[in-house]
Formats: sequence, C-alpha cells, structure tokens
Amino acid sequence: ATEAARQLRDEIPALIEKEFGGAQLLLIKDPRISRFLPFWLEALERLDIEPGIVIAVRNPLEVAASLAERDRFGLDRSLLLWLRHTLDAEHASRGLRRTFVSYADLLRGWKGCIGKLALDLDHEWPRMSDETEADIDRFLSVDLKHHTVDRLPGEGTNGELGAWLAEAYAVLERMCRESATSGKDLEVLDRFRREMDRTSEDYARVA
Repeated sequence: ATEAARQLRDEIPALIEKEFGGAQLLLIKDPRISRFLPFWLEALERLDIEPGIVIAVRNPLEVAASLAERDRFGLDRSLLLWLRHTLDAEHASRGLRRTFVSYADLLRGWKGCIGKLALDLDHEWPRMSDETEADIDRFLSVDLKHHTVDRLPGEGTNGELGAWLAEAYAVLERMCRESATSGKDLEVLDRFRREMDRTSEDYARVA
C-alpha cells in the first residue's frame, strides 16, 4: 500500500508480455515472492490471470546449510528466514488453488509429485510424453542436492524457535502428502505466525 508498490504494479503487464508473450501457462519462481504474494496476486487479477500456487517444502536445516555456504548466514538467521517466508506464503495463498510439494520427494520420485500437483491445481500437462519424461529424468537428480540433513528441524535447536520449526515442518510435510488441509493444522501455523509477528523485532536485533 505504497506509491512505490503502485508504480511497480503498473509495470507488471509489460513485464509479463515481455517474458511470456501469449503463452497460456506461465511459471514464476522466486523464493522472495513468498513475502510479496499479495502484491503479485493483485497484479495477476488485473490481468485476468488465474494463479495456481506451488509451495515447495524443504527441510529448513538443508536450506540453512545452503544459505551458510552461499551468503555466510548464521544458523538461527537462516531458520528464522525459512519460517517467515514459508508461513507468509502459506497464509497469503489460502482460498486459492494451491499445492504443497516436498523437495525430497520430488528428487526421489517426481512422477508422484507432479501427479498430485496436477490434481490439486486441476491442471493437465500440455507436453507430457516419453521424451518429456526422459528430459525431466536427466534434469532432476539427487546428485544436484548439495546439502542433505538426516535430522529433523528442531533437533539441537533450543527454545521456542526449535519448537516452532519442528511442529511447523511436520504440518507442512503433512500438507505435501494430503490434498485437504485440516483446520487444526492451519491454527497451528497461524499461532506461529502471530508469535513471529510479535517477536520479529527482538529476533531481528539478534540475527
């Protein structure tokens, strides 16, 4: 709700046209969208583009390992960023057509993942064929996964952050495996999001 946001929103139609032309199916992938989803949803609505949301769920300890190598972020900072982005993406996408995909499951067996994705988003893949499947097999490989962590989030992390991570990750993993989301699970995520809103300034000073 700022003038800067209004100006950027006005640029989106030209950006979509430049990047995608008259394509019927667009894919926008950027982790930062997690925190700007309301902005994008309003822009897409103006263009009469119906969004389908795919939220990838990866063990936050693996995400933290990647951020430590790439950006030299500390562990707690990376875990807080994962939680903030994931909770915001989940909350902003409620009521929309969406699906949750486990990163680990995608690498282990992508066919099952995209089957669930197509069902949840009511989508048919336009180019699925033996050749396409071979291309995907060559592209997706567990060898590309540079950081693998066997322990669950929350293990070895003290205090409320460890508890939030363990329970939130368990809820999100459940969402990856089930098409219907329970109200109880949403209440859990809402509670953590409220707690993060309440404590974010304190955490920011530490991180």
